[in-house]
Amino acid sequence: MLRRACAQGGAACRTVAPLAIALPRLHGAHQRQNASLAAAAAERLGIAPVAIARGLDAAWWPGRFEIVGNTPTVVLDGAHNGSSAEALAAALRERFGRRPVHLIVGINADKDAHATLRPLLRVARRVTVTSSSAPRARAADDLLRTCRSFSDAPVTSAPDVAHALTAALGNARPNEIVCVTGSLALVGAARDALGLRPPEHLWPDPAGGGALI
Repeated sequence: MLRRACAQGGAACRTVAPLAIALPRLHGAHQRQNASLAAAAAERLGIAPVAIARGLDAAWWPGRFEIVGNTPTVVLDGAHNGSSAEALAAALRERFGRRPVHLIVGINADKDAHATLRPLLRVARRVTVTSSSAPRARAADDLLRTCRSFSDAPVTSAPDVAHALTAALGNARPNEIVCVTGSLALVGAARDALGLRPPEHLWPDPAGGGALI
């Protein structure tokens, strides 16, 4: 389909394979594919290979398989649809093997909860459902019923992500994974609850005054 559209529009079509090497701060096969596409575009624009390599080495995407703790490991990922949830589930297995995963999930009401939950529940040992403060957030009770309808994993609910994290971190063993996912709003609330610095300090100031703090 893409090749046909390119041919109809008179555009060149090039296929690139995922990067063969792991990226320091972007995890998962999907990110290696994204990075390969970005590198190909940068190369096409005439950016020097050494600069491309340096950029890939430093690339960081807060809220996308962001690892923020070690004992237990905490992963924040804003997966909010079926395809991104599939990518997250695969990345969790690739990175952590069969280590137990405690899933903390909240999904917006306008998203397909079944499509998002199905791949994630396959890798979860335990699940806590919750809700963000976003206007579109789905009620935790609704998610609770949905999870229990097609998963045998123990499922509980929490009034917000801060309470969910407190409970999960208090009960998790050092080798377990606590993964917060389902919406970017929920991940943002989790970063606040964990006391993480806002990612905006990495963005350049458009006025030329350096990074925004």
